[in-house]
Amino acid sequence: MIRVEQLLARGPLVLAFVRGLWCEHSRLDLAALDKATGPLRDTGAVIAAILRYSGEDAVSYADTLRVRFPLLNDKGGRVAEAFGLRSGRPDDLACKPARFVIAPEGMITFGDAYPDYVHRPDPLELLPVIGRFR
Repeated sequence: MIRVEQLLARGPLVLAFVRGLWCEHSRLDLAALDKATGPLRDTGAVIAAILRYSGEDAVSYADTLRVRFPLLNDKGGRVAEAFGLRSGRPDDLACKPARFVIAPEGMITFGDAYPDYVHRPDPLELLPVIGRFR
């Protein structure tokens, strides 16, 4: 099991919340994040995505999608709820898609949630935010 604290120990964290792998737009967003992995890591950033699946399923999906960053499990949706991203219905497994940049000491330095799950910005737009940590 990977914990966020382990990731933060390596540098600023780009944390993406995705609705679920059943969502085509979430899969496209993960692919865009994967494509941006090199430039983001060049700034010292660590990348992870969080979704509501069991830990085993998240690992399996990461392997299937061949992303170069971990997919973290939010079984029960407590993390999404803490970030204010729950859909509002208790039976709904989806959360609002969002991206956060979290400083190594744990402070959120950037956050953006996308009410229209279809449109999400290019992950490279985070480069100036992460550049502040250099």
